[in-house]
Amino acid sequence: MPSLHHLPGLYGPGSAVRNHFHGATHATGTLYGHRRARITIAFHESPGSPPCLLLDIGVPTAKFIQDVSAAGMVRLTLECDKQQQQQQHHAGSDAPPPRRLLDEPVWGAEVNGESVGYASRREATERDERVMQMLHATSMGAGVLPADMSHPSDGELTYMRVHFDRVVGSKDAETYYMHNPEGGATGPELTIFFIRN
Repeated sequence: MPSLHHLPGLYGPGSAVRNHFHGATHATGTLYGHRRARITIAFHESPGSPPCLLLDIGVPTAKFIQDVSAAGMVRLTLECDKQQQQQQHHAGSDAPPPRRLLDEPVWGAEVNGESVGYASRREATERDERVMQMLHATSMGAGVLPADMSHPSDGELTYMRVHFDRVVGSKDAETYYMHNPEGGATGPELTIFFIRN
């Protein structure tokens, strides 16, 4: 397995995760986690590249992937408030510039209009690195990874890797559309909205 330390940008100075997509219109998403634990969604520029964004969502992994795999559509809405960021920016000339949308640290999360609490951005851990190493050559698909031998009590880890179409509406709105790879569905199975109000 290749080490992610040799992939550019994952463990650079000051940040463990690359922070933007360089204007790409497509992205790869890896959804993973232990069945009863919160699901993690990682966004990549391509399947073999390190994640640009890691988000933990307040939904059990098994339930979320089951919903996405079912016939119905799943709409995940992640919303944050930009008022505090604007106040900091106008406070003085030494204030940092406004964050990019996907750099926001915390989001209110809804699945199909129902609140599921919060989603939080985080840096990659050693466990995330092991998952990415194991899925390095996987461009698309779903399955189960064996239990982590360093934490065997956690059990197997469920994953799904998919492709998204990325649409940037503005600096405060991005949408990611996943399409059924088998072509059996008439529209996206999973749509993720990032909105900053």
